[in-house]
Amino acid sequence: MRILLAVWSLRTGGAEIVAARTAGALARRGHDVAIATTTDPSEDDIVLDPRVERIVAAAAPIPKSSAERIYRFGERWIGLNRALLDFRPDTIIGFMDRMNLYLLTCPAAHRSR
Repeated sequence: MRILLAVWSLRTGGAEIVAARTAGALARRGHDVAIATTTDPSEDDIVLDPRVERIVAAAAPIPKSSAERIYRFGERWIGLNRALLDFRPDTIIGFMDRMNLYLLTCPAAHRSR
């Protein structure tokens, strides 16, 4: 099964650690697993299992103004859609409320096989 896990970043944090460990466990069981984030890999604190594919949906800095937040939302949304279309997962698992909102609004997340 192709499984995509989506988490904001791979910096140290509870959801990030759970996502990385879940991805590794699924990969060890023979699944084709990827983690999609919206941050640059150079900012990662967590090391992934080598069997897990790392997808950078949109490496965008934290927005400082309202206008930049709107722009960055679109950039991340497009990046996540692209990641979903490229990886073509059977299952998507989102971590944290904001990432789940992004995924719920992505048309690629609702396509049928």
